[in-house]
Amino acid sequence: MNKFSMRASSMALGLCLTVVIAAGATTPIVAFTYPVYGTTGIPLGVKITATFSEVMNPLTLTTATFTLQQGLAPVAGNVTLSGTLATFTPLGSLQPGTRYTATVTNAVQDLSGNTPVANYVWYFTTAGTPFPGPFIGPSSVVSDASFTAPVAAGSIVAVFGTNLSIGQSPSTVAIPLPYTLAQASLTIGGLAAPLFFATPGQVNMQIPWEIAGQSTAAVVATVNGQVSNTQTVPLVPYAPGIFSINSSGSGQGAILISSGTQLAAVGTPVSRGAYISIYCTGLGPVTNQPATGAPSPTSPLATTLVQPFVHIGSNNELAVTTFSGLAPGLVGLYQVNAIVPADVTPGNAVPIYITVNGTESNIVTIAVQ
Repeated sequence: MNKFSMRASSMALGLCLTVVIAAGATTPIVAFTYPVYGTTGIPLGVKITATFSEVMNPLTLTTATFTLQQGLAPVAGNVTLSGTLATFTPLGSLQPGTRYTATVTNAVQDLSGNTPVANYVWYFTTAGTPFPGPFIGPSSVVSDASFTAPVAAGSIVAVFGTNLSIGQSPSTVAIPLPYTLAQASLTIGGLAAPLFFATPGQVNMQIPWEIAGQSTAAVVATVNGQVSNTQTVPLVPYAPGIFSINSSGSGQGAILISSGTQLAAVGTPVSRGAYISIYCTGLGPVTNQPATGAPSPTSPLATTLVQPFVHIGSNNELAVTTFSGLAPGLVGLYQVNAIVPADVTPGNAVPIYITVNGTESNIVTIAVQ
């Protein structure tokens, strides 16, 4: 072969290699990341990026192939791609003083379908003091109405402690109830509990109906991937508690004059012989039982299997009960309708309580004229 032929062959080979490379025969790699592997003091509002060695297929860059974890807990976020730059944007701020692990899997592809040889994994640590773990206080799982234990299946309870959420949840939530609020979730007896409200010091939840029949259950909180201590709460079939206006379990009760929205309170007392609606929890099993976390039915109504007794006045006069069941459209809230006895002594703070199957509720008050 002469020199010209050798030169031509070399040129042809180079052209061939160029065509192959242009066609995307190279293996894509992660050339650069932010934050850089092992760095500390990263801002809490960071966006995590991975820069590839070539343009990637945007259909392959998803939250399944570009992930972020705090320990074993996945961090929710969105993934976008612009040419060679992939970005993971967390849905909320990261936690201070916390180590996070980012991963780009080998399922990502370039425009020609080539994939990396292996997953690319790196970690970084955010700035600030670490978030202290959640803690449930001793004897701190109680009825949200009476603030005492034991509690009953289907009822509304309060869990007290520290660091039980990150920030505060909205004051109202959609029904069916969510199982996570303010990055907090709770389980009781291994079952996820629907949540009404969450603050660092208190979380309100519904005891799942499915837990009926157990005598005790372990309560555990998980906040942003960190697991609390375990507290055991006693369970009973009936744990009646009447809600009070000041959320203390005593004083003016959450008791309305029936067919209206007025409290039977000072300034709007209920007349003897009139109907009242008592709002409570923990009255036990019902007919037409709704799913845990779901609203109670409106037709037919969910009525209690055991009718409570309503005691009013200093002499414990027994009221006539006309309805006892779940308040329609709400979760875990019971309603008892009764007639104020004609011989009750009037006053601004007339005591009232209920008993179910021999178990007494807390005592609250109403105004009677």
